[in-house]
Order: sequence, then structure tokens, then C-alpha cells
Amino acid sequence: MILNIRSHLDLLNSEIDIAMKYHFMTYDSSISIENHKRLTIDLKKRFANIQGMAMQIADRIGEFIKISNNLDNSEF
Repeated sequence: MILNIRSHLDLLNSEIDIAMKYHFMTYDSSISIENHKRLTIDLKKRFANIQGMAMQIADRIGEFIKISNNLDNSEF
């Protein structure tokens, strides 16, 4: 489960890196208005994707904590 969380965190970080790159590109005055619109639309989609990914990771971490707590409270 930890490896699953770790791999999802790696994917999230990659998506954040791309979103940051796109964000900074929106400030580039050399891009056309049409490309700026495309960047903005794609950036909004990426932000929504990042939000969903982060929520899934938080849920998985919550599940891991519950499992860990159950293991701690069980008698051997």
C-alpha cells in the first residue's frame, strides 16, 4: 500500500510540475492570444486533475492509517 501511495505521489508531483510550467507560460508575452487561451483552458483542467489526484492520495493515506491503527490495537 505504501508503494501505491508513493507512486501516486510521484504522478501528482509530475502533474504539478507540468501545471507550473504552463502557469509560467501564461505570462509569456510572445505567445499568441489563441495559444494563451489554450494554455488557460488546459491549466484549469490540470488543476482539477491535481485536486482529484490529491484527494485520492489523501483517501489512501487515511485507509493506511486505519489499517495501521487496527494492527496496533489487535492482540497477538
